[in-house]
Amino acid sequence: MKKVLPILLFFLIVAIRIAYAQTAIDTIKIKKSTFGTIYLKDGKSINNGRKLHRLLSSNPKNYPEITIIRTNWVFAAIFGGASGYIFGNQIATRYSRSSPDWVALSAATALAGLSIPFEIGRAKHVKKAVLIYNEGLMQTSINKPIYNFNISDNGLVLKITF
Repeated sequence: MKKVLPILLFFLIVAIRIAYAQTAIDTIKIKKSTFGTIYLKDGKSINNGRKLHRLLSSNPKNYPEITIIRTNWVFAAIFGGASGYIFGNQIATRYSRSSPDWVALSAATALAGLSIPFEIGRAKHVKKAVLIYNEGLMQTSINKPIYNFNISDNGLVLKITF
């Protein structure tokens, strides 16, 4: 009996440690690279696509950030697309004219300059949304175990509730 009690206590401690190891947290990691920011989940890249949007929208606290992200993306796409169209048009028509249209090129430059702050703001709000998402996971994944010693038909029972 003296040998059984330490062995039983050892296995109980090991079981508690294994139970703590079962709670996996699926956070999104932010990694800086030379071409921008990369968002990783489980070692796979989920850059600014539908997967990232779906993950971020699963937390209701992210709703204000997601609306700002969408509006910034729309304005950056509109201004950037218009700028690209004007630049492309000037390059294509450059072969048919002798001089470029400097007014159109300056307008394209202005539109490109307008799209930059929207893109920077979108990136900042995506980072905020990822941090809010990760904080929500940390709050929900912290399970404090509750230990209850009870008497049952078989003797003393240790009940651990997560």
